[in-house]
This record gives sequence, C-alpha cells and structure tokens, in this order.
Amino acid sequence: MKAVTLGCALVLLALGRADAQPIQSRYLGEVSCGAWPKAKPVTDIEKAVPLNLVLGILFGRASQDGGFDALLRADVYQVAAWMDNYCAANPLDTIITGAMKLEEELMARAAQ
Repeated sequence: MKAVTLGCALVLLALGRADAQPIQSRYLGEVSCGAWPKAKPVTDIEKAVPLNLVLGILFGRASQDGGFDALLRADVYQVAAWMDNYCAANPLDTIITGAMKLEEELMARAAQ
C-alpha cells in the first residue's frame, strides 16, 4: 500500500515539473473540495488521482521525523469515504486542507 502511494506521489511530482504545461494534476492541491469526485469508485481515474494526492500527503507527513502514520489507522476506502463526506460539507476548502483535517481526526482518535 505504501509503495503504491509513494509511486503515485512520484508520478504526480513528475507531472508537476517546472517545464510541464499547467495541468490539473500539477495544481491539484489548490483545487477546492467542490471538485472532489463524488460517488465514484476508488479505482476510477477521476477519483484515483486526487485520492492518491491525499494518500501521498498522509504518507509524506508520516515520513517526516517519525511523524504520525495516519495510514496505519485508515485504509484507502476509509480515506476516500472521509474525503467524500468532508468535501461535501466543505466545498470551498482545498483538497490539501481536507487531507490535513483527516490527519488531525485520526491523531485525535489514536490519542483516545
């Protein structure tokens, strides 16, 4: 799971290189939750790209100096469902903000 997430994150980084044309994947983190694909399976490419951005953020944060590993506490389907609900309730927030809020919630649950 983590290897797949890291691989997808690297693909997103490659898509966002400086000489590339601006495409949605390059600026995906700036996209509002209003653009989050609802009611799509996690295997649908329209959902897989932003979902893998969220997973990559969580993986990257866990890799920083022994950070909190949110992915030990939620699988891809739980992350997708949480983001579906969060983005429906907060359409003006960015996808990155949603990922950070998910991490906070998982940290709070782990502390209980």
